[in-house]
Amino acid sequence: MGGGMNRVLDAIVGGWSLNSILPLQSGQPIPFGLANASIADGTQRPDILCSKQLTGMSLHDLAFSTDPSASYYNSNCFSSTTPGDQVPGNAPRFSANARGEGIKNIDMGFFKDFTVREGMKLELRAEFFHLTNTVRFRTPDSLLGDTNFGRSHPTGEPPPQRPDRGEVRVLRASAGPRNGWPLRGTILLMP
Repeated sequence: MGGGMNRVLDAIVGGWSLNSILPLQSGQPIPFGLANASIADGTQRPDILCSKQLTGMSLHDLAFSTDPSASYYNSNCFSSTTPGDQVPGNAPRFSANARGEGIKNIDMGFFKDFTVREGMKLELRAEFFHLTNTVRFRTPDSLLGDTNFGRSHPTGEPPPQRPDRGEVRVLRASAGPRNGWPLRGTILLMP
């Protein structure tokens, strides 16, 4: 493609390189428990009454919801009175039917080398970290009986603070001025 382009157009649009990193991770399983446990030894969990434990509301919608009764969990599926005193409850340690939201992120870079003259090239580089700027919410409170049960908390771990950047590098061939090291100049273009 583009084999018949003139040299100027080919120098501008041809020869670009692209790299990217796309981590996709499923959410962690949710451990349900009771806020006011009545078991002496161990963790008391609620009884689960149905299999659809999530309401289907996303953590993003929940975080910005003005409805005080909005919840990530279907509260009709849980009972804190059924287990009773010194009874652990039937909820598993981690529910297979309830998971927090996963991680979706993309880092991307564009690169282009221009030959200035023999033995010298110019590298144009643009790198974007956390390109989609996707917010990561913490898994909602999973202690039944707590006032925040099913409510979204502030964001989870923030993404690493790496700025987006652009660079223009002038690279000279390895026959550099001293000790055979290449001469390298970098201009960083940061917002």
